[in-house]
Amino acid sequence: GVLGEMSMDMRRIWCRNLGRDDRCLSHHAREARFPFLDERVVSFLASLPLSHLADLSLPPGRGDKLLLRRVGEAVGLRGAA
Repeated sequence: GVLGEMSMDMRRIWCRNLGRDDRCLSHHAREARFPFLDERVVSFLASLPLSHLADLSLPPGRGDKLLLRRVGEAVGLRGAA
């Protein structure tokens, strides 16, 4: 289910998302930074139970990226979270 999809996304992120982002940014002579793709961050997040990362009972845009949204709210990024 969801864990399988997340695992598949992590295995193909380099060709689907990062490749596309790199092409778009390179066209405009820019370079991207992806701090959330640091190996230590990814390993830590992969070790957490799904319930810490998402609440699929909430509507889209609230239940996904749950941990990131809660951290954003905790540091005062209420409009962005």
